[in-house]
Amino acid sequence: MFWTIVMLSISAFIFCLLVLPFWLYMHYKSKQQIGVGLTMEDKAKIQQLNEQAKALRHRVEQLEALLDYRQPDWRKSQ
Repeated sequence: MFWTIVMLSISAFIFCLLVLPFWLYMHYKSKQQIGVGLTMEDKAKIQQLNEQAKALRHRVEQLEALLDYRQPDWRKSQ
């Protein structure tokens, strides 16, 4: 019983001395990186994807207009 308490105390001491500071450091370092936000590359990629989405939306609208002209009741079959 005595040795169990001693081993538990030593384990808790080692945890508080070595593991806990490293764990806290890594936790707050990751929180800080999340707070930084997007990189310039990320922003450029988002801008590029946004432009592609707008072009695709415009293309779909044109195709729907063409279908409306040539086949007026095509939407009813959906």
